[in-house]
Formats: sequence, C-alpha cells, structure tokens
Amino acid sequence: MTRMTEMTGLGSLKRRALAALAAMMILASALTGYAAEAPKAGFTYNKIRYSVGMDANTARQTLGEAKSSRDVNNCANGYINKAYTYGETGDFEVLIEQNEAGQEVISNITLLTGQVATEEGLRVGDPESRITALYPTARKGLSTYTVIMGTGTLYIKTKAGKISFISYI
Repeated sequence: MTRMTEMTGLGSLKRRALAALAAMMILASALTGYAAEAPKAGFTYNKIRYSVGMDANTARQTLGEAKSSRDVNNCANGYINKAYTYGETGDFEVLIEQNEAGQEVISNITLLTGQVATEEGLRVGDPESRITALYPTARKGLSTYTVIMGTGTLYIKTKAGKISFISYI
C-alpha cells in the first residue's frame, strides 16, 4: 500500500508539473501574440529602430547631433514641440512632444529623401505604384495613402506619380 501511495503521489506531482508547464506555454504564447499584434510605427536608421512613442532622450542620444531643429507650436496644449532633422542631407525629421505624463516622446517621424527607407523598402522618389505593392492594405485619398501599422499610421504623400514624403504618426 505504501508503494501504491508513492506511485500515486508521483503521478499527481507529474500531472501538476505538466499542467504548470502547459499554463506557462499558453501564457507565453498569448503574450508573444499580443506583442506581435501591436508593433510601433517606425523605421531603422544606422541599425537602430526609432518608433512613435519612443523616449525622446534615448532617441536623441543614439541619433547624435541634429543637422537642424525648429520649434513647432502645439495648439492643443500650448506646448512648443521640437522637430529635429537628421542624416547627411536632412534625410528625416523627428518630431518630439510631451505625452499625457509630461514625458518627451517621438510623436512623428518623416522621411524626406530617398537616402532612408521604410522597413519594407519604400523611399521618397519611388513610383506611386510601389505603395500598394508593398502595402496592400493602403487606403488611397487625394494624393495620399494611409496604412494602419499596429499602434500608428504610415502616411504617404505623392506628387506627379512619385512619393514626396513618408510620415509615421
């Protein structure tokens, strides 16, 4: 009888361990799925990914000195936002603003030249036809396309059949 109790106890322990392992796998799978569903809108520059919502101080430290900067009035909250231009020839602009918690974050990234590209390879100067080839869900407006990307939007402006600028909002 003691032997039977020991075997039953071991079986119960194994079942509980397997149940715990299965629960952990389900939780990990759910968390991974959630993270994959809501990527932040952004792009990679010099092997570092910059995204909307990213801490502004972190971005400024890794980007280094801006080529230029300008003040941008924010009528909604009276705060003066800052826009910084980076790249050899002013290739992209990063707009910094305060979030609800008062923290400075990236609110917009605009690609201005063909020297930088979206994660999918779209560049300023590319033909308009590349937009729907790379982003089949793009919605067309008047000289604009919008693509919903997780927690943000990719806004693409065209002029004369070519892409004139690309903005992550």
